[in-house]
Amino acid sequence: MRSFRPAGPFVFTHGLVLALSLACAHSPRRSQVPAAPNWIDGSLAAVAIDPEQQQLAALANDPSAAAQLARLDRLLDLFDAARFGDDPAPRRALWSALGDTPISRGPQGTQAALTALMEQAWRVEDQHDLSGDAAKFLADLIMLVSVDLHHPQDTEDLRIRADAYRDLAQHGHPRIADNARWRLFDHVYHVLDATSEARPARRREIVAHILYTSQSDIAAYLVPGPSGHRKDLPTASQLVGELDGQRRSLVQIERWRALVERRADHDRDLVETALAALPAPRTTHWAVPMVPTGSGRPDPLAPVVLAGPQHVIIEPRTPTERQVSYASEDLAELLRAQMTRDGRGRLLLAAAPDLPTENLSAVLDATDKAAASTLDLAVLEPAGSADGARRVTVLPVQLYRPDDSLAARPFTASRLHVHLDRASASLWADGRLVPAPAGLVARVDLARSAYPHERVLTLSLGNSVGVSDLVEHLVPLIGGTSPRFSAIAWIPQAPPPPDASQSAEDIIERRLATLSAAGSPRLDQPYPLREQDQATLTAFGEQVHQCSAELEDARAARRCIVEVEFANGVLQDVEVRARPAGRAARLAMQSCVFDVGATLRFRDHRDRFSVRIHLGDAP
Repeated sequence: MRSFRPAGPFVFTHGLVLALSLACAHSPRRSQVPAAPNWIDGSLAAVAIDPEQQQLAALANDPSAAAQLARLDRLLDLFDAARFGDDPAPRRALWSALGDTPISRGPQGTQAALTALMEQAWRVEDQHDLSGDAAKFLADLIMLVSVDLHHPQDTEDLRIRADAYRDLAQHGHPRIADNARWRLFDHVYHVLDATSEARPARRREIVAHILYTSQSDIAAYLVPGPSGHRKDLPTASQLVGELDGQRRSLVQIERWRALVERRADHDRDLVETALAALPAPRTTHWAVPMVPTGSGRPDPLAPVVLAGPQHVIIEPRTPTERQVSYASEDLAELLRAQMTRDGRGRLLLAAAPDLPTENLSAVLDATDKAAASTLDLAVLEPAGSADGARRVTVLPVQLYRPDDSLAARPFTASRLHVHLDRASASLWADGRLVPAPAGLVARVDLARSAYPHERVLTLSLGNSVGVSDLVEHLVPLIGGTSPRFSAIAWIPQAPPPPDASQSAEDIIERRLATLSAAGSPRLDQPYPLREQDQATLTAFGEQVHQCSAELEDARAARRCIVEVEFANGVLQDVEVRARPAGRAARLAMQSCVFDVGATLRFRDHRDRFSVRIHLGDAP
């Protein structure tokens, strides 16, 4: 049988199909038995082996219903004492009564003990006509052991199992209700243990399964997406407190009290670990900016930095809550400590739209010094429900430091840059200012049409930028279901914007003219590919067409031929022929083709073959 210390992470997949039907298959018959002997109410934390064995042997030799039911009662309690209390004395007494076996611990030992209990329960049922209290006891014991024997394979099975335990704890025979309560306690214990060991992004999903101890349907707490009708979970303290609630019910029963108290320190350690692992509660009462439905992304549940009017509150409403002034030199170290514990280098900033700019600058500076990799800006958006509910979502901003070789790699080659200040927003392409049309979004769309493969954007902030300025510009750039950019990276120590006298107007016009001259790609291939692979190749041709912008020469685009070679289902080689483009332009286009082909995979065609992609008027 297993110790109360779990051997591995909690799994929400086991199997229960017959749990509720087995008890019904053995309907009680009529009779009445006297009360069980008093000795079975003795403490299960102080089992004396020899007297226990003698008592159980005497009951085994007594054919009366009362003796057999008392023996079953005691065997079930010994099983639970060994299983949930990791006590060797009840385990020895149990196996002495059931018949020694070489496997008395672990999952196989648990299964063997439960099977033996079930067989003895059926034997009592077959041999005696029971009614009233005795029939209720035996039926509930069969129900409990049946549920134990069938392990959940998915969350629906887990729900059915928890429903059965909860019903037995609330309405079962008093001699079985406490055993059912142990199983609810064990359920909470394993959920908390799994939550503590899980990746931070999964902890909310896992800990929600604690709610099965009090309700049958938790689907509303698990609705995916940033603005669905997902209910807010109870606070971390309330969820973790469910373990203590089950514990208090057990400690009131004399035979369990000492055993429960003996494991109290261990349970307390788990509670503290789980509380530290669970994310700080999110609340729609935060004074953060409101955005339209669908603007934000799902909250990844990073540690919370609440920018209040006077202080920064780190992880509010948690055991690790800290309040610190904006001017404190400890702010960066406190943020670093939270990220270290979380393990992702990520923070959630909840700040009011009118937060003073100097306070925002202080938090951003501390975030940089703490070496954060991502800052999620909290926003509120309507949940889309009739009751006007709102949801916390985020606008994620990466932190890009040019000296971080690995972390900076996706942004090093970014050719589009935005500089934000309270009164202005400027866009730069290849270090040159993108001119009118007015409005940042219009300029971004113009630049993206000339740089169709740019999916990341770098960002610098002026000293007077505010929270509302950030949100106003981030929403159209990375918000929504189809964001213009996959990521935005803030450069904390960015130099001043380049000289505005250098305009990107000419280069954007050249790139747009080049794309236009390239026309539609035409594929010259040795043979047709199978349907899915042919669709992959056709889409790749369209991407190669977009790469022609790197030539920045309409004449070269009209004569451009790109020969690509595939082997083992992936891109192997690229050759660009585009006169009169210079070598640097051809290499730029070649690099672009390699980039867009990096993820190409043919499903069926693994042989080596070449394809020519003709652009413009190229023969």
